[in-house]
Amino acid sequence: MDARYIHRVKFEREGTLAVVTLKRPSRRNALYLDLMYELTDCLSAIGRDREIHAVILAAAGSVFCSGHDRWMPWKRCPYPRRTRSAARRARRQVSGETLH
Repeated sequence: MDARYIHRVKFEREGTLAVVTLKRPSRRNALYLDLMYELTDCLSAIGRDREIHAVILAAAGSVFCSGHDRWMPWKRCPYPRRTRSAARRARRQVSGETLH
C-alpha cells in the first residue's frame, strides 16, 4: 500500500483503490480553506491517474466532517481561477461529460 501524508489529508493507494482521509479529528474534521486546497489538490491528482478506479473519502476520529470551521477566519481566496475551473470540472464529471 502506498501512503502519502499531506499536512491535513492522508492519501493511501492499494491497486486501483485510493483512500483519502481528513486528518483533523480535534476539530471534528471541520473544513477550512487550507484543508480544502489540500483535498482539492489530492483529488485532482487522483483524477489524473488513469489507474485509480475508486476513491473512498474517510475521516480520522469519530466524526466524518462537521462542516465549515466557524472559528477559522475567512480569507480572500488567492486562487479564484483555480477554484472556478475546479468547480466546472466537478460539474462536468457529475453530469457525465467527458473531460478531454
